[in-house]
Amino acid sequence: MSAAPRPTATRVPRTPLDRVAAWWRTSAVGLWSVAVIAGLFQSFQMFVASHQVPPTEPRADIRPLLVLCLLIVPALLCRRRWPLATVVLMGLISASVDLWGPGPAAGTVVFPPLVALYSLCVIAGTTQRIVGLLVVFACWTLPPVATSLASPLIGWITPEILLLAVVVTAAATSRSRREALEHGDALLAAQAA
Repeated sequence: MSAAPRPTATRVPRTPLDRVAAWWRTSAVGLWSVAVIAGLFQSFQMFVASHQVPPTEPRADIRPLLVLCLLIVPALLCRRRWPLATVVLMGLISASVDLWGPGPAAGTVVFPPLVALYSLCVIAGTTQRIVGLLVVFACWTLPPVATSLASPLIGWITPEILLLAVVVTAAATSRSRREALEHGDALLAAQAA
């Protein structure tokens, strides 16, 4: 009696980091934790910034902006299903806080648009990635221009461009690694067949 042929592997071996990344990308824990942390962080930042206004200046009512920042959580929960819409919404929230926030101490809503942009760059096609990148950049740069803060605009844009470059690079690396593993799996499955 002849020995049965030994089955060949149908998956490329994964590193521990690949397995953790795959779990994080598909789990509800990763989805919820990032959304909740981003929403709470932005709300806390807005609350602290409103209390740093000098006592000589009237304090702005930040309750509408806090509600706006709390919208970050449900919006980021939709980042896997509607990535471009999430990027647009995060950009609009960022622009709104810049325009009507309690002053320059509030800063820009940076973290949530970057999370949404990362998800978009990992999931979507080239056209949507370019549109998302342009939306975030426009929502970060147009409010200072609209409020006539154009003189320090060049110095302010440089860190934002660096952040966008880091996020797009990280997303491209993650996407290419995932696609390489999927391509390797397809080749092994074809060889096994």
